[in-house]
Amino acid sequence: MATTGGFVFHGKCGDRPFELDSFPYWYPGRDPNYEDPEKYCKGGFCPIVLYQTLKNDRYRVVYKLGIGVSATVWLAQDLEKDRYVAIKILTAESSEHSLETIALRRASEPSATSQSPNNLSYVVSLLDSFDIVSANGKHCAVVMPPTCNAYGMVEGVSFPSFCKSLVLGLGRLHSANICHGDIHANNVSCLFTLEDVTRIMCPECHPLPPVGEHFPSYVVSDEEWSGGFTKDEGDVKGTFYPLLQDLGGAFFVSNDKPFGGDPAAIPRAYRPPEMCFSNDLLSKRSDIWALGATLFELGAGGVLISGREDAEVQMLRIDDRLAPGWQADPQHLKLVANGRSFTERLIKFLRRDWMDYGNEDLIEDFFRGMLATDPDRRLSWQELLEHPYIADVLPCGVNV
Repeated sequence: MATTGGFVFHGKCGDRPFELDSFPYWYPGRDPNYEDPEKYCKGGFCPIVLYQTLKNDRYRVVYKLGIGVSATVWLAQDLEKDRYVAIKILTAESSEHSLETIALRRASEPSATSQSPNNLSYVVSLLDSFDIVSANGKHCAVVMPPTCNAYGMVEGVSFPSFCKSLVLGLGRLHSANICHGDIHANNVSCLFTLEDVTRIMCPECHPLPPVGEHFPSYVVSDEEWSGGFTKDEGDVKGTFYPLLQDLGGAFFVSNDKPFGGDPAAIPRAYRPPEMCFSNDLLSKRSDIWALGATLFELGAGGVLISGREDAEVQMLRIDDRLAPGWQADPQHLKLVANGRSFTERLIKFLRRDWMDYGNEDLIEDFFRGMLATDPDRRLSWQELLEHPYIADVLPCGVNV
C-alpha cells in the first residue's frame, strides 16, 4: 500500500511493521475504511491499538477486519491455542443490551437443529467471550473464527448447495427461536483456516490528537482486508462453506409472530414488505425475505431492491398479492408495468455461465417461495428444505 511516508513502528507479530502517516493529525470523515473518531466517547467504541493484548494476554491484536455501527472487529492471535481468531468488540452502549453472545450460545446447543449433515451449523461459532473495561465503559468482546466475504466464494460452486447451506443456517437459528434480524450479503461469510497473515500489506494508520483516554492514539484502516481472501490464495486452507454471521440484531421469539425491528436499521435492499406496506415488526418470515434478497444478490451480482425507484414498486413487480388489509399506492401500481419483471431478471441472472444454477423453473419457484409479499405465504425454512430445487443436493462442505 502506498503511504505518504513517515515513521515505522515494529510489532511482535512476525516483526511485520505498520506505518503511521507523517501528517500530524488526520480526521477520517466519511472514509468507509475508518471508524468515526467521534464515536470514541462514553458509551462508544473501545480504544484498541495494534499488538495490544486482551484477556490476560491471551489474545494479541494484529489487524483490523472491519467496522460496524456498533462494533469494531479485529484479527488476533490466540496465544493459548496457537490460532487466529476474529474479535468483535461492541460499543459500551450496545454491550448493555446485545443478545449476540446469548444467541450464538443457544444456536450451538444440541436442541438447535436444522437437519444439517456432518452437524455443520452454517452459523458462525462462538469460541469465547469476555468483557473489556475502558474509559468509555464496559465492552462485550465476542471471539469467533476468522471469515471472509462470501462474494468471492460463490463463483464456481453449486448454487443449489450454497442456497441449502444458508437455509440450514437460518433453520439452526429459527429452531432455537432466534430471529437473525439483519440478514444481508455482508452478513454472509465463508469459514476458512488462516495459515499466515504475512501476505497482508502494512495497514494504513493515522494518528489522532492527544485528546484523552477515550480515544486510541491512532485509527487503523481495514482497507486491505475489506476485499477478503479468495480460495485461490495460499494463506487460506481448508473446506469452504458459507455461514450466517453478525447476530448483533438478533432477538428471541416464542412463535412466528412479529416481535421487533427498527426499519431505519435495516438496509433498504433487504427491508421486508411488511415494513413498507404496513407497520408490522420483524418475524421469522422477515428473515426468509431477507435470505431470498441475499441469495439473489450473491447469485445475480446485483441487489434485489435498488435505490433507483420506490421499493414498493419493485416489490409489486416480484409479487403483487398483498397481505389482507394492505393497500398499494395507486401511483405505484401504474409504475409496476414499467421495468423488467422478476422472471426477466432471473433469466438474465441465469445466463452467467460460470455458475451452476440448476433448473430454471425450479429456481424461480424457490425464490418466489421466499419473496412472497404477504409474509404468511412465504415458505418456512423446513418447507424450503423440501423444495425440489435444493431437496436432493448436499450443502457446501459435506463430502460424499
